[in-house]
Parts: sequence; structure tokens; C-alpha cells
Amino acid sequence: MLGIFFTKPFLQMFTDNPTVLEWSCQYSYIVICFSFGSLFHIEIEKMFQATGNMFLPMIMQGVGAIVNIILDPIMIFGLFGFPAMGVRGAATATILGQFSACILSIILFCRHSGGLQIHMKGFRMKGRIVRQLYLVAVPSTVMMSLPSILIGVLNGILGAVSQTAVAVLGVYFKLQMFVYMPANGIIQGMRPIISYNYGAGAKKRLHETIKVSVLVTAVIMAVGTILFMGFPEPVLSLFSATEEMQKMGAQALRIIGTGFIVSTLGTVFAGVFESMGKGIASLIVSLLRQLVIIVPCSLMLIKVMGVAGVWLTFPVSEAVAAVVASILLYRMMKKI
Repeated sequence: MLGIFFTKPFLQMFTDNPTVLEWSCQYSYIVICFSFGSLFHIEIEKMFQATGNMFLPMIMQGVGAIVNIILDPIMIFGLFGFPAMGVRGAATATILGQFSACILSIILFCRHSGGLQIHMKGFRMKGRIVRQLYLVAVPSTVMMSLPSILIGVLNGILGAVSQTAVAVLGVYFKLQMFVYMPANGIIQGMRPIISYNYGAGAKKRLHETIKVSVLVTAVIMAVGTILFMGFPEPVLSLFSATEEMQKMGAQALRIIGTGFIVSTLGTVFAGVFESMGKGIASLIVSLLRQLVIIVPCSLMLIKVMGVAGVWLTFPVSEAVAAVVASILLYRMMKKI
């Protein structure tokens, strides 16, 4: 219901082009209304991850992605007797990929559940468990929505000054995925280890896991910093950037890139907090990184420094979030 009534107003935050808006709505309505296949797949994927099995979730996601890639040109352009569906075809290919992953995940769970068994006999809701779930789930849901909210708000701020800046912001968020995705992989692998040892009260193992995760993530972030600060022009050329976009984009990547290594603490510690069931602490860090500091500072600095002021808010927010995350973790570790 939310998808049906709020998709168009939400997408209007990102574009005022009527053609792009229409295509976006066509795609989003189909994907949102048939998203239950993806939800079941994600649920089972997280069960495997909770047992420390990261291989089967990779297989599930890989199969879904491959099915999607194969069906995309067939359903978009109408190959092999299929009608040409355009954007709707792309959306249909997406949900078919999701359902493929869902079916495979159910089969794999039934055969390789790793000791997890689900029985409906005696199944009933327990308030205490539901409360514990939502204490982590609600902050996690908010955190997942933060990037979209941030992009929408910054598009509005930058759009009042320069459409090129809006394009640069979009390119940055595409590029930063290649830095943060490997880091997120480390954090996903860290989560079950943190949870096991936190529950067992194994403080030494907990410390070692956090330390290794921080070091490996820092190396990944350092590589991202080198690429963004040392080679911004070649990176931007992948997007057929104009001369103006090259100049503005190079400045943006260099400024934002200074915050990558600092962001190590915020990203890793937020994952640690979630693994320990401290959803509120994780939410606080994520809000500091992606909303609370960036938005008000952007509104102020853009008047003084232009678009460069907006780029500067990224490393500033990462630094503040890193300090707060370190303080929160220090206090939590003292109580273990």
C-alpha cells in the first residue's frame, strides 16, 4: 500500500523530468508490489548468515542476479517471441530473478539448514522475543533508508545551484559502492562471530574480531582513498563526463575521499552494535554519518563555499561519527 501511494511523491524528490518519472514509476510499482519473493529470500539468507554460512547466501544472490541479467534484454526488447515491454520488462525480469532466488533459498534451507528447524506446531508469538527483534529491526530499517533520504535532500540543495553538481552526486554514490561493498562484506562476515562471542562473554575473542575487522576495512578504505584522490579524472571518464563535470567531479571525489579511512570506525562499529543487539547505538552512528550532520552543514556551507562546502560535509560527518562510535563502543566493552 505504501508503495502504491507514495512511490510517485518519493521519486519526484530525485527528478522533475516527466519521462524519467513515468519510467521510474512503471518500474517501481511492479517491483514493490511483487517484492514478497525478495523478502522470503532475504529472510532465509540471513538465517544462513547467522549460522556463519556465507557461501549459500552468495549462491542464492548469484542465481537471482544471473536470471535477472538473462531475462532483461529478452523482456525489454522482446526477444525469442516475448513482447517488447520496455521498462516494465526490466521490472518483470527483476521480480522473476527474485522469485528464482526465493525458490532456491527454500530448497537449500530444507536440505542444508545447519541445524535450524522450523515447525508450526506450538508456534506462537512471544512478546519478549518480538520486542528484541524490533529493537534491532526498526533502527536497521531506518538505516537502510538513510542513503535514499540523503540523496533526495542533497539533490534539492545542489539542484538550486547546479544541475552538474546533482549529476556529480549521483556518480559519486555509484562509485562509492565499489569501496563500501567489500567493506560491507567484511562486516557481514564479522557479525555472527561478534554475536557468538558477545553471547558467550568471550571478551578477548570479541576484541580480536573487532580489531581484525577494523584493520581489513581500513585497508579497503585506503585503496578507495587512493583511487578517489589520485585518479578522479580516469574514474569519471567511465561516465562520459563533460569537461565541467570532470572538473567539479574531481574536486568532489578528492574532498569526499579524505573521509574514507576515517569512516572505517563508523561503519565497522555500527555493525558491531547491531551484532550485539544494540540497534539504537547503531542508528545513532548511522544518523551522524548520513543525515544529522551532512544536511544542516550543507545548507550552511553551500552559501559560503559553494558546492565544495557540500562535499566537505562528508568527511566531517565521518569524523564526528567515528568519535561518537568509539566512545559508545568503549562504554559497552567496559560492561562486558
